[in-house]
Parts: sequence; structure tokens; C-alpha cells
Amino acid sequence: MLKLIKLYPHFLLIPIVGALVLLFVAARMVAAGVSFVAAALVLIIGFAILCILGMSYAVNANQNKLCWLYQDLEPERFVVMYEKLLPRAKKDPDLEVNLRAHMANGYAAYGEFDKALEVMDNAPEIPDETLNRTAKILLLNNRAQIYFQLEQAEKGKECMDQMRVLLAQSSEALQKQYEENLRMMRCHYEALTGVCRDDAYLREVVRNSTTNLFRVNASLLLARVYLSQGEPEMARAYLEQTYEKGRDWLWPTQKAVEMMKALPPAEN
Repeated sequence: MLKLIKLYPHFLLIPIVGALVLLFVAARMVAAGVSFVAAALVLIIGFAILCILGMSYAVNANQNKLCWLYQDLEPERFVVMYEKLLPRAKKDPDLEVNLRAHMANGYAAYGEFDKALEVMDNAPEIPDETLNRTAKILLLNNRAQIYFQLEQAEKGKECMDQMRVLLAQSSEALQKQYEENLRMMRCHYEALTGVCRDDAYLREVVRNSTTNLFRVNASLLLARVYLSQGEPEMARAYLEQTYEKGRDWLWPTQKAVEMMKALPPAEN
């Protein structure tokens, strides 16, 4: 939360200007005979509230931009606006890595996979060992997903295996955070290289997802899983769902159309 204020420094004006007003108010209180302690408490509490308010505005501004990608399905708009924030994160490697991870998701969402990989290639090293390991896991997660989307199964598995090694050295909370991602990546690998039988799990993922971009990608994966099982009609149903829930300019939507064209004629 504190880091996000670096991306939206104009919200620092809230506590800065507010502090000047609070100093004036505190001085008037003391001049009016109010105790110095009471005036100081007003100043401290008021300044704390203004700081929280400034940080809340920064968080909301960032969430609104992320919604363009993950909920509104407007990746190009998101990437253009988010790229402008990148120079502000240059002095904070951890923050920069997170920005680059979201930008990579944006590029991948409209099929610019080379740019997605490039933006992650330029991510900085983080001096703190724990934070650096967490950042590597995040970037490996995104790389694996891109390779699976490109149907480069072995490259995706290599990233997935590296993730598992790093997660084994990490906290239980971080392992839990990536548990579902790894399971879905395993489904993707199995569907590309043989047969995936985890369709019941994926149906639940699609049904319960509250993030539109995630739901569209999961529907496309489920269609691929059914194709691996030799179930073209089930695949068709989820390809149609991918198309209906997505947008014409999204890569998953375009891929769904391509895959539907390759299906055998629908059964009567």
C-alpha cells in the first residue's frame, strides 16, 4: 500500500497541504488556551488520517487501472496507461517487478506474447533475497502461462518446475497463493501433451471465478482439456462460452474462434 503512493505522487498533496492546515489549527488552539497536548493530539491524529486518505486514493487509482485489464477486458488501454507509471517505479525494484508482471498480462491478453516476455526480461533484480525469490516466482508463473498459451508445453513445464523449487524454499502462505495456478498449469501441460482428466476442477474454477480475464482464459483451457479427452462437443460449449464472455480483440476470444473452426461439424 505504501509503495503505491510512488506511482501516484500527486496524492501526497493531501497530507502535505493538510499538515499545513492542521498546524494552523493547532496553533490557534494553543493561542485560545487549549493545552499543548490536546493540540498536538489533533495534529498527530489528523495527519495520520490524511496519510491514510492519500494512500487510499492511490490504491483506488491503481485498482481502477487494473480493472481495465482484468474486469473490463481492455488490455491495450491498460498497457498504454500502466507503461507511463513504469519510470516512477525505477527506484523500487519490487514495485517495478509487479508493474511489469501486470503489463505482461496485458500484452498477453491481446496476443503480444513477444512484448510480454520482453517486459519481464527487463525486470530488475531485487537486493532482498526473500523479495527477489517472490518476484522470480511471479515472473515464472507469468512466463509459464504464456508458453502454454503458445502451445510450447516443455518451456512452460520448465518454468513450472522452477517455480516449485523456489516455492519449496518459501512460506506456506506463498505456496498456498500459487497452488491453484500450478494445478491449472499442470492441466494445460497434460492437455497439450496427452490427456487431462481434471475437468471437474476446471469447471468449478470457471463457475466460481470473479475475474473476467481469468474466467475467459480458464474457459479456453477447459475446452482444450475436453479436446484432449476426445470430447469435441464439450470443447465446443466452452469455446462458445469463451467467445461470449470475451471481447473480439482478446487473444483467448480469437483463439476460441480458431479452435471452433477446426472442430468437426456439430452433432445433430
